[in-house]
Amino acid sequence: MIRRLGSATFVLLLALFGYGHAVDWLSTKERPRARDELAIYLPPVAQLLGAGGDRYLAANMDVFRTFMAGTGRLRPEEYEILARLHVDAALFNPGHEDNYYVAAAILPWAGHVTEAQYVLGRAMESRPFDYMPALLYAFDQRYFQKDPVAAAGTLRTAAARIDDERTRIALEVMAANWYEKAEGSSAAEILRLMAAQTNNKDFAEHLNRRAARLDAMAAIEVATGRWRLERGDLPHSVSELVRAGFLPAEPVDPFGGRWSITRDGTVTVAEKTN
Repeated sequence: MIRRLGSATFVLLLALFGYGHAVDWLSTKERPRARDELAIYLPPVAQLLGAGGDRYLAANMDVFRTFMAGTGRLRPEEYEILARLHVDAALFNPGHEDNYYVAAAILPWAGHVTEAQYVLGRAMESRPFDYMPALLYAFDQRYFQKDPVAAAGTLRTAAARIDDERTRIALEVMAANWYEKAEGSSAAEILRLMAAQTNNKDFAEHLNRRAARLDAMAAIEVATGRWRLERGDLPHSVSELVRAGFLPAEPVDPFGGRWSITRDGTVTVAEKTN
């Protein structure tokens, strides 16, 4: 008993020393101002010591910090810390359901696809009974990494984990479409499926809005393709497509962004920043 108390005391003192040293070191460094929840990042070893050596507690603490950051638009340096926290949580507890789900919903859209795929890959390995990590991993492969063949293979892995025959067949059909390099409509379907699977109303709304954006973008892409086919060149703007009758009206971006068409015909949207 005394030996156990001595070991616990040693771990606690070591954690306090590490924390004090980290705070002292950080106080001498210049860093951009950020939200309190994402102002400081400690390496995994320090996090583990701060959790008394309990990796599950360390993972929970990381995920709690990501929740505290909210769903609003963050600055680049804040997204960087957010991505690190999700990766660290996956390192401590690969099967943490909240961690992989939130990481998949936020990180790729902020440019942190690699980190999101790491989190989802760890969840795929540790949760063989759960099809969602593979489904989300496949979506990132298809939409962000532009690899429909690899995405279709991962999607079939997700389908094999589903007991319901109708849902399994639906994913197999989607995988076949991705093998044929299907465009944004399939990505929107995945986002809506994600929204249907979560009990978090805020995230469900966020994902459905993302799906609506993809639908709008797909409509503009189709209209742009028709313009090119009929006229041999490209429109300068979405409003030009509307005036020429290729679109009934300019689609409204659910995030308040502004549409544009690049010189090579790519449809893009610029989000408003706070």
